[in-house]
Order: sequence, then structure tokens, then C-alpha cells
Amino acid sequence: SRLRTLLIRTATLASMLLAAAAPAQTFSNPATIVIRDLDAAQPYPSNILVSGAPARFDSIRVTLRGLSHTFPRDIAVAVRSPSGAYHLLMTVSQRVTNANVTFSSDASAIIGDTLSSGTYAPSRGFDRDFRNGVPPASQMPLGFGSLANINPNGIWSLYVVDDIGSDTGVIAAGWSISFESSLSTSGTT
Repeated sequence: SRLRTLLIRTATLASMLLAAAAPAQTFSNPATIVIRDLDAAQPYPSNILVSGAPARFDSIRVTLRGLSHTFPRDIAVAVRSPSGAYHLLMTVSQRVTNANVTFSSDASAIIGDTLSSGTYAPSRGFDRDFRNGVPPASQMPLGFGSLANINPNGIWSLYVVDDIGSDTGVIAAGWSISFESSLSTSGTT
């Protein structure tokens, strides 16, 4: 009976360990991105090479580090995956100062009247035009859609534009992209 109890507890613990989320793989570009008035940010785009990310993952997170802008409703933010597909992250917000803003494929919170550090679902507000052949925000899917169709390995590009005059900003510590996957719990323990 003691052996049976020990075996059941061991099997339960092993199942819990298998169900735990694997650590996210994060790739970063810490270079400052200057958000220029009525123009594309500098650099445009900002790139990250992703290599060795899992082929299957449960969520994508894009984090802007140290985002400040006097009127973020002026800006639009999108990423392009290695396949060339564009994904809109944001076209709406108010003033923001030195915030670490994460956009996640599995977030439920949306950006409200103010923008502060936190994790948000991608949001579409005003239509904004990107530059240099990048489609306008209205033609991009919001967020990442089906993760099954995204190959994470290759060059990811962040596009930031300011489409209305009189305001500027910065993403002081660059950006990162993370891929998080869960270990499979199928099979026998």
C-alpha cells in the first residue's frame, strides 16, 4: 500500500512537471529606435535574427522596451515574420513614458485610454500608413492569427511610423520577440 501511494505520488509529480511550460526563447535587439515626427522610425525596420526557436509554440510576445511618445495615437507598430507576412500590433494609445509594452498572441487585456507597462492584445484604432512598400495598417491582420502557420526562424522586422505631425518618441532599449511552448502531456508517464 505504501509502495502504491509512493508510485501514485511520483506519477502525479511527473505529470505536473510535464505540464509545466517550457521557458520562453527570447531574441532581442537592444538598439534604440527613434520615432521621428511624420516619418518612419530610425532604424526602419529594426531586425532580429531568430534561430533555434521551436517549430511549435503556444504564444508569441513582442516587447517594446522603454517606449516613450508624446502622443502615441500618432504611431503604428507592426512586425514582419520571416515568411514576409505583416502583423499589426498597435495603432491606438495615449501619452506614454518609458514603458515596457508587450503584445502577446494570448493576452486578453487591451490598451485603454492610457498606456503603461504591461502585456496587451494587439489593438487596431486609427488607420495609419507605413512607408517604403509596407502595407497600410488597414490591410494587415491584427496580431498573429494562427500560430500554426508561422515559422519562427529567420529575420523578424519591427516597423514603427509616426503618421501625424507635432510629436516624437523613442523606444530607448529596443525590442524583443519571445516564443513560448508547452511540453506535451500526451503519452504515458
